[in-house]
Amino acid sequence: RPDTHGTRTAINATLYENAAVSASIDTIFTVVTSPDVSVARMWGHMAPSLTAADGAVYQRPLLYAELSSTDNTASKQETNETWAVFHGPASEGANPARCAAGYYPAVEALDSLYSKYPSRTINTAQGWPVYYSYWSGSNSTSFSSGAKLDFYYAVDLADGSRRSENSATSTAWQYQICATTPLPQATQITLTSPQAMDDAIQAVKAKNSESIPLLITTTDAMGNPVPYATFSLKRDAGKARNTDYNKFVATNGTNMTVTPLTGAQQQFYYATSVLTGATGADGTLALTLAEPGGIGLKNQLTANLNDTPTATSSLPVVFTVLTSPDSDKANMYGHMPETFTASNGAEFKRPLVAGEPSSEAHTDTYFETNENWIMVNSFNTGNYGGCPMNQMAAIDDFTALYNDHPSGKVATDIGLPVGKRWWAGDSLLKGSTLYWQYKDLKTGKNYSMSENPGNYYLQLCLTTSRSGLNIALSSDAWNADKSAAVAKKGETIPMTVTVTNDAGQPQAGVAVLLTRDYAYSRGAVDKQYIEPGVIGEPVPFTTSPANMMLTPVAPAGTAVAFNNQNGLSTKWSGFTGDDGKLRFTLTQDKSLGLKTSVTAALANQFDEAASVDAIFTVQTSPDTPYAS
Repeated sequence: RPDTHGTRTAINATLYENAAVSASIDTIFTVVTSPDVSVARMWGHMAPSLTAADGAVYQRPLLYAELSSTDNTASKQETNETWAVFHGPASEGANPARCAAGYYPAVEALDSLYSKYPSRTINTAQGWPVYYSYWSGSNSTSFSSGAKLDFYYAVDLADGSRRSENSATSTAWQYQICATTPLPQATQITLTSPQAMDDAIQAVKAKNSESIPLLITTTDAMGNPVPYATFSLKRDAGKARNTDYNKFVATNGTNMTVTPLTGAQQQFYYATSVLTGATGADGTLALTLAEPGGIGLKNQLTANLNDTPTATSSLPVVFTVLTSPDSDKANMYGHMPETFTASNGAEFKRPLVAGEPSSEAHTDTYFETNENWIMVNSFNTGNYGGCPMNQMAAIDDFTALYNDHPSGKVATDIGLPVGKRWWAGDSLLKGSTLYWQYKDLKTGKNYSMSENPGNYYLQLCLTTSRSGLNIALSSDAWNADKSAAVAKKGETIPMTVTVTNDAGQPQAGVAVLLTRDYAYSRGAVDKQYIEPGVIGEPVPFTTSPANMMLTPVAPAGTAVAFNNQNGLSTKWSGFTGDDGKLRFTLTQDKSLGLKTSVTAALANQFDEAASVDAIFTVQTSPDTPYAS
């Protein structure tokens, strides 16, 4: 009976001439699609078990009638038999015939079974039902936000395909066979990154425009990889680099995302966010972490095994922000460039934040982009903030920088604050008054302030000082005996300021600031008793006899009063000529025979100065050290 379905058939033999005489015998031709059990519908010879290519032995599927309980099961009629179908490994519905926890075969084990009986031969040659697929014990839950870990691979033994199925739903039915040995269970999990840890901040670091690769690995107690192990990934709210700083606004600034190599990007925005998934066939899952709007916080990521929540692994990560420097004095973790260059060749150092200058003298702070930026004032009187005046960026340097990054783009391109203006290290001469310049990098406008740069503005230093200049003050009326320039009252004292570079070459167009001290007598004045042989102490004069007139000669200018009253000197400024010299004369027409110290200083290099004493003698006093 080549086309038998597994039925019993009686064969009857009867005498042709005596029908009352007969004999009968039953015949059964069995089929491979039915097992040889009493509850089978058909007579069969299905083997009790099959051996896969990897040597694993599997008992045949169960008939529905073989179940001691039909709770949480269903049936499927195929090849004249009614087979039992089951919910998968994640189902909570109990049935004595279900595989015990851990005894569902791995998806690779089912692949091995298919490879032994490919192309539907497990049905045609071995009789197993293949209308449904077979549950594996390999979790296939996609990496996602808070998803239940209920998805498992089901393998179609007719064609070898696999798919991910929700094994817990009431409509999820598949065939089931059980393994004789349990699957290995993960007891350890590690969360690492192929990217090296930054020792300075003890975290894996990347710019907020970049990403950080992550690797989750699940192993057994011996460190052997365990595939398809389920886990959860969590994060904290994040902390600033300055742990005392908590004024940062985190809106959209902590919106992390995590993306598996295959699958959709997942939001990982909050401290309450939980991502779940399973490792792959090699016991690992590669992920990509990003935080495009990161504000420079350090976050702690923690992975834990789903079946063993106490098995955890943590990894600190930092996404740095352009608007903060990489400094332990910064509030946030940043990557502002330490130096940057403008198109005119000027190389700048980044601005300093609070705590970085060696001295707080003449400094204040300005808060922007979560940082307290150093501002300076009166930088023409000392080295304040991050550099001396001749190392501060000049106005032309700022203009080149602005042209490179117009309309405030220095903030987005370099990270500089733009809500406050910036002092330039060079001055501007208007008439004989010195003006200190400052720049708005948001609008590109230049501003200036006369006499003293008293306002607090931001400071940007160059990597090197501008070429050093030297100043000298001399007079053709020099008297070596008196170490002073000397003229009679009513005459003039010519003086010359010479500015050179370090090579001794004259420097034209350099701003020079002239100041003077009090005018002093030669000795004691108006004393009722003068002790013989004693040289008296000089006395300062601030009244009209001390007043001077200063007349610029070359470059020529208008004569101006040059006085000092109450310790405040007249300040006169001018430029050197083409020969690097500034020539002027002094007169003191009401002098009583006084000596005055005159100082010439580089306007943009306050500590480079030279002084000469000027003496206007009177006929009413003899030339002796004992004279008043």
